[in-house]
Amino acid sequence: RPTRRQHAASSDKTQTRRGAPPPLQGLQHIPGFSTSEIADEGVDKWSIVDNNEELRSKIVRTVEDAKAANPNLHAILLESTLLPSFSDSLRQKRGVPVFDAITLADYYAAASTDNPRFGQ
Repeated sequence: RPTRRQHAASSDKTQTRRGAPPPLQGLQHIPGFSTSEIADEGVDKWSIVDNNEELRSKIVRTVEDAKAANPNLHAILLESTLLPSFSDSLRQKRGVPVFDAITLADYYAAASTDNPRFGQ
């Protein structure tokens, strides 16, 4: 039976074989998308993010570049609350699950709610 140290060493080898941690890609390189720039504006001005096709295409392109660099990219997590309006574009273009603040809140609510069609 392996000791804890041997088990930890074998776990490290398994992790190494599986590859690197998931890639992280910021969007701060896109002009006008720095969260601090948008946060300084009033909430009424945030609609510029939703209606900006140039911004949408740059975000999709950034994800395409990340996919080219990491072919095993099988899901996307958008952490900013300004990004859910781009989720559908990314789902359509990439064909992979896209998780954002809205989908994760829906998931949490569904997981916390009783399903009357199942069990007692």
